[in-house]
Amino acid sequence: MHINNVTMSLTQLRALMVDAAEVGAKKAITDLGISKPFISKAEACKLFGRATVENWMNKKLIQPQRDQSGKFTYRISRLELDALAVSSNRHSHLMVNE
Repeated sequence: MHINNVTMSLTQLRALMVDAAEVGAKKAITDLGISKPFISKAEACKLFGRATVENWMNKKLIQPQRDQSGKFTYRISRLELDALAVSSNRHSHLMVNE
């Protein structure tokens, strides 16, 4: 296994830890049944923007599942969306600050 060294500032490490804690908290809330584990594509587009959601779908970063009701609606994992949003923001932030 090849491991690359990663160098980041204390501020970047702190932000990364905050993001990880936030995603973990959202997972816990979902596991407790307080938050829905899946949302519709329309809801995802409202939260993250249509262009962003469709870009993630085209790149196969999220895997929408057909709703079990038989309708032509898709459900998307809320945790996948949240994790992607955090990692996309983090990647952009690190690229700008390098």
